[in-house]
Amino acid sequence: KVIETAKNGKYNVRLIVSHDTTNCADTVSKEIVIEKPIYKADINVSSWNNVDSFIVYLITYDETDSSLKAIDTGYYGTDVDTGFKAYNYTFKSLSTGTYFVKSVPAKSSSFYNILIPTYYDTAIFWQDATPIVLDGSAYTRYITSYLKQGTNPGGPGFIGGKVSQGANKREGEPLKDIEVMLLDENLKPVTHTYSDASGNFNFENIAFGKYEIYAEVPGVKTNPATATISATNPKVENVEVKVKSKVINTIIRAPKADDFVSKPKLYPNPVKDNLYLETDIKSAQNAKIEIYNITGQMVYMESINLKPGKQTIAINTTKLPAGTYMLQLKNALGTASLISKFVIIK
Repeated sequence: KVIETAKNGKYNVRLIVSHDTTNCADTVSKEIVIEKPIYKADINVSSWNNVDSFIVYLITYDETDSSLKAIDTGYYGTDVDTGFKAYNYTFKSLSTGTYFVKSVPAKSSSFYNILIPTYYDTAIFWQDATPIVLDGSAYTRYITSYLKQGTNPGGPGFIGGKVSQGANKREGEPLKDIEVMLLDENLKPVTHTYSDASGNFNFENIAFGKYEIYAEVPGVKTNPATATISATNPKVENVEVKVKSKVINTIIRAPKADDFVSKPKLYPNPVKDNLYLETDIKSAQNAKIEIYNITGQMVYMESINLKPGKQTIAINTTKLPAGTYMLQLKNALGTASLISKFVIIK
C-alpha cells in the first residue's frame, strides 16, 4: 500500500497481521523519516538583442506578502579586458519557486541610451513580467529576453529632478540607482536613466512634447507625473520622485518666484514715462510682463526673453492713465511670479 503525506517529518508506521481462523495477530512498528527531495534547477538567460554587454537580475517572488526582491546579479557580453564574449548567463542551483528576470544594458554598452531595461520576456513594467516557475520538472529553464527599444528623435528639451526616500525615518534622503523611464503620451518608451549618488536624474536632448516620468522598482506601485516641454517651456527641472515601501509618488513642484528671479527692484515709483524692473535672473527662460489696474483688468502685456544674470527691463507707461497698478513678472508656465505695486502720475 502507498501512503502519501504532504509534510516532511518523523512518522510511526504500524503493521498488524491477523489470522481469520485462529484469531492470532502480530504487530510490527517502525519509525520512519520522510524528507521530500529538494529540487535544484538553473535559469539560463540569453537575449535576442545583439548587445555588447548586459546585466541580468534574478528576482524572487514571496507568496506570503506578494513582494518582489532581487536576489542575484549576473553579466554577459563582451569582457572589456579579454575581449571574450559570453552569449548567455546562468543562475545556478535554484530552489523550486517563482522567479522573474530583468535584463539591463550595461552603462558601458553603446546601446545604453537606446534599449530599455526589460523584464522577461518583453515587459518594461514589473506588473507585466512573465513569471518563471521552477517546479522540479526540468533541470534548466532556457529563456530569451527581448529588450524594448526607446524612440527619441532628439531635440532641445530637458527634464530633470530628484529621487528621495518617502515617509519613514530617513524621509528626504537621496536614493541612488533608481531607474527612471521617460515615456511618451502613449506610454511607449523614449529613454531611461538612473538616479546618481545625490538622487538627481535628467533627460537631455529630447524633442518637444508630452511625457510621462515613471520610476520603476520591482514590486512597488508607481504614480507617474506628466510633463510637457515646448518652445516656450523647453525645461522642466522640478520633478520630485518619492519612493516609499509600497508606492512611488511623482510630482512636478511649481517653482516659486525666487526660483527664477532674485533681488527685484522697481523704479521710479511713482513713475511718469518709463518704469524700470531691475532683477537678477537665475537661468535663461521666456517670461511675461503683465500690468493690471485696480479693478483687476490687464492693461499691458509683453513677452520677453530673460538671460541669466543681472539685467534691467524698461517698460513704457506713457499710454497708461494715472493711477495705481500691479506688475507681474511670470515664468513661461505661469506657475511662478513676482508681484510689485506702482503708481503712475501725469
